Amino acid sequence: MSTFFKRIASSTFALLVVFVCGVDYALATIKPLRYFNHTGLTSLKQNFLVSKLPEFLASPNNPELLLLGSSLVLVPSVRLDDEFHGRQTRYDRWYYRNCIDEYTKADYFASLLSKSAGRNMSMSNLAVAASMASDQYLILKKYLAAGKKPKYIVLCLAPRDFFDNERDVVEQTPTYQVLADVTSLGDVLEGHPSLVSVSDFMAGKIWNFYRVRTDYKIFLDSLASQFFGHPTTMYEAVKSAKATKPAETATGDKTEEFKDTPAWDNTHANYVQPPNTLPDLARYHHMYLPVNYPLFEKQVHYLDMFLQMAKTNAIPVAIVRMPLTKENWAILPPDAQAKFANALVAESKKYGAALVDPGSSTTFDKDDFEDSVHLNGKGGKKVFDYAASQITIQSNPFQKRK
Repeated sequence: MSTFFKRIASSTFALLVVFVCGVDYALATIKPLRYFNHTGLTSLKQNFLVSKLPEFLASPNNPELLLLGSSLVLVPSVRLDDEFHGRQTRYDRWYYRNCIDEYTKADYFASLLSKSAGRNMSMSNLAVAASMASDQYLILKKYLAAGKKPKYIVLCLAPRDFFDNERDVVEQTPTYQVLADVTSLGDVLEGHPSLVSVSDFMAGKIWNFYRVRTDYKIFLDSLASQFFGHPTTMYEAVKSAKATKPAETATGDKTEEFKDTPAWDNTHANYVQPPNTLPDLARYHHMYLPVNYPLFEKQVHYLDMFLQMAKTNAIPVAIVRMPLTKENWAILPPDAQAKFANALVAESKKYGAALVDPGSSTTFDKDDFEDSVHLNGKGGKKVFDYAASQITIQSNPFQKRK
C-alpha cells in the first residue's frame, strides 16, 4: 500500500489532479469574485443580493420547509438566528452585504414549526432583498426544475412586492436576470437535448470552475477593457456611455445605502441598533407613488401562478402578511391598501393556502422595526411566534388553527 501511495505521489498526472481539485474547492469555497461585485466588473450572479440562488439550486440541499419573500423576512431571520445560536448580531454595512443578504437559514422559525409538527424539520431561506411576487414564482419554478420539492412553503408578502415603481419590468429584476440563465437537469432534459448538451451540463456539476468559467471570463475581459480603455465587444463600442451595467441593477431594499461599499470592508463593526428614525420613508414614497395599478395586477397574476404551481405539485403554502410601520402603510392610498389586502385574501381562498396576518392580533410599533419596514429581532419574534401558532403542519395542506 505504501508503494502505491509513493507512486501516486511521484505521478505528475496525479499531482496535477490533486492541484486542480484543490483550486476548484478553494474557488467554490472562497468565491473570490464576490469581493469585486461593487466594481461593476463581475456578472450579476456574483452580486450579494442574488448570488445565493444559483448556488443553492445547484446544491443537493432539499429541505422540507422553504421560506420565501424579500428582505422583510430575511433581516429578522438573521437577527433571531443570531440570538438563537448565541451570536452577536451587527448593524453595519459589511454585515448586511456579506451575512444578511446571503443568508439561507431560518433556524429559529424552523425550531418553532418543528415543535408544532412534533419532529425536527429542515428549512431553507431563499428570501431575496428587493424581490417581487413575480420573482417568487420564478424561484419556485427553477427550484422544482432543479429536482427539489419542499413539503411546505411559507411565503411572506408585503405591499412593495406588488407596488414598486423601481421594478416595473419583470424581466429586469435582479432575481429574474440571474435565474433566467440558471439551467437545471430538468431544464436540459425538457428540450430533447443532444449528448453534448447533457455532457456539458454534467461537467458543470462535477467541476465547479467549468460551471462558473464564464463569470471569470467576464471579470477578466471587463478588467482588461477598463485598464486599456477599450470596449470588450463591438456591441459595447456602440452602446451609450450611460448604459447601465448588469451588476449595477441589483440594488435595493436595506442594502441600497451600501451599494458602493467594498465587500471586504469589515472595519466598522456596529453591534448596537441605531435609533429608528424611519430613514427609508422618502424612498418608499418614490416606490409606491404614483400607484402603478397595471404593475399590481401583473404581480397578482404571478402570485396566482405561484399558488397554482404549488397546488399542482401538492405543496401546501402559508402566506404571511408582513407588518409595516403605520407611517409606511399610510403612504399607500386607501384604494391601493384595499386592493393589496383583498388580493391576499382572494388568492389564498382560491388555492386553499393559509393566510396568516400577525398584525390582526399583535400590536407592532416603531420599536419593533429597524426602519419603516424591516423588523428587528423583537418584531421578528412576534411575527414568527404568531405564524408558528397559526400554522399546523400535517399530511394535508397548511391549515389554520381554530
